[in-house]
Formats: sequence, structure tokens, C-alpha cells
Amino acid sequence: MVTPDQKRDAVVHLQSVILVGQGQALSQRAACQLLGVQRALVRRPKTRCFKDAPLKQQLVRLCLQHPRYGYRRIHALVCRTSTEPVNIKRLHRLWKEAAHQVPPRKNRRPHRGKCLQKAPQYARYPGQVWSCQRRVESGSPALLVNLDPE
Repeated sequence: MVTPDQKRDAVVHLQSVILVGQGQALSQRAACQLLGVQRALVRRPKTRCFKDAPLKQQLVRLCLQHPRYGYRRIHALVCRTSTEPVNIKRLHRLWKEAAHQVPPRKNRRPHRGKCLQKAPQYARYPGQVWSCQRRVESGSPALLVNLDPE
């Protein structure tokens, strides 16, 4: 994919080349027509938005402080601290330009210690029978199930 800056450079380069046999440079219109580029792209200079610089610095600072926060949560923090309202679409554009990403969650290890669950019981020999007794305690909504191997 060719970026607009590369297209501008290609047109300028084509204009600077003197055509062999004619002895003159190519016009901007002809260079754009040869490359299939719109003239407005070449004529309109690239503008930089300088008012985004402080917001971008604040965005980077907050992302370093809170690496697990996404752009929506960062927007809430920016709105809390700034005096002027910040559009979330503007902040999202700056977020993408800075290539911020929320790091993936790490796998949690199973708990060790008090909360160990008992290992499941398996039949000790083929054809082992298990009996089930149900009993409801009076006044208690819980149903107690006892599994006993016979």
C-alpha cells in the first residue's frame, strides 16, 4: 500500500526528471496523470496538528501508569483531569497513532494451600457399585448427597 507521502514524493521526483528528447521537465498535471494521483493530494501540503501534543503526552503518561487500561478508561481519566472536554474519537485516533495496546492477561496459576480440592474418586475395581442417599435437613434448604462405595 502506498502512502500519500510516497505519492507526493513520486510526483515531485517525476517532475524533476527532464524528459529525454524534449529538454523540459514534466508539469505537475502531467505527472499526476501519469501516476494516477489526484492533484489535490500534491497541491495540499501535509498539516500537522500541534494542539494534540500535550494530549498525546498525557495519554502516554497515563498508559505507562495504568498498562491494563484501554482507551475508554484512559478517556475517563483524561476527562477528569483536563479543563476542556476531550472527544473520545480524537483520543482513540491518538491511541492508534501511538500504537498502544492492552497487554494480554497472564495465565493464573491454581491456588495452593487451604483451598485445595479433593481429587476425584475413581472405581477401584471393575463393577464397583456406588450408592446414593439423599437426605434433607429439616429447616435447611440445602440437599445433602452422600456417595458411599459399597
